[in-house]
Amino acid sequence: MNVVKPGYFGYDYTDAKRDQFDQRNEYLLANNTQVDILFYGDSITEAFLITAYEYLGTVVNSGIGGDRTVYMRKRFEADALQLNPNKVILLGGINDVQAWLRGEEYVGYDADGIVAEVTANIIEMADMVLGAGNQVLVASVLPIKRPPEKLIDNELAAVIIRRINSVLRDYTEVSGADFVDYYSAFVDRPSGMLIESYASDGLHPNETGYKIMIDILNKHI
Repeated sequence: MNVVKPGYFGYDYTDAKRDQFDQRNEYLLANNTQVDILFYGDSITEAFLITAYEYLGTVVNSGIGGDRTVYMRKRFEADALQLNPNKVILLGGINDVQAWLRGEEYVGYDADGIVAEVTANIIEMADMVLGAGNQVLVASVLPIKRPPEKLIDNELAAVIIRRINSVLRDYTEVSGADFVDYYSAFVDRPSGMLIESYASDGLHPNETGYKIMIDILNKHI
C-alpha cells in the first residue's frame, strides 16, 4: 500500500500535525474506509463541529490551526486527495492575509499579489478534487475585526477578503464547484468587518458563529 507522506515544510503550525495525520491517513487507507465528507483548512476548520455531519457517514477533519494556503496546497494530496472523499469542504486564506498584513509572509507582494496567491492555491486544490470526480465546496473567507495588539489593518483586510471571495465565487460559477457563502452572514455591511458578537477574538467563530456556519453549510450538503 502506497501512502502519500509529504514530510515537513519548516512551518511549525503545519508540521505539528504531520505525524498525527500520516498515521490517520494510513489507518483509513489500510482499512479501505470510504470518507464521505472531508473538512480542509485552518483553525476555523479544525474547531468546526464536524460531529453535526457524522450521520451522513465517515467525516474527517484535516484542519490545522495557523495553516496557510501555500502549505494547505503542499499537503493536499496527502491529507485530502488520497483519501478520495466524496465531498471536500475547503476553507482557507485568512492566515495568509494576516501574515501579509504583518509583513511576516509574501514580502514584496501588493494587494493584487496576495489575492492572486490565495485564490490560486484554493482553486488549484478545488480543481484537483473535481478532477478526481468528487464534489468540492469552496467556502468564502470570513471577515475579521482584530484587536490592535494583533497589528492588523482591519480596513485593508476587509478589502482583501472581499476581493478573494469575489474571485472564488466567480470560479465556482464556471467550474462545477459549489460556493459556500459564510461571509455574507458574518459581515457588518457598513464596515466590511466581522460582526463582533459572532467571534470571541475578532477571528474565530464562537458557538453562535459556528451554529450560523452549520446552518449555511446544511443548505449545500
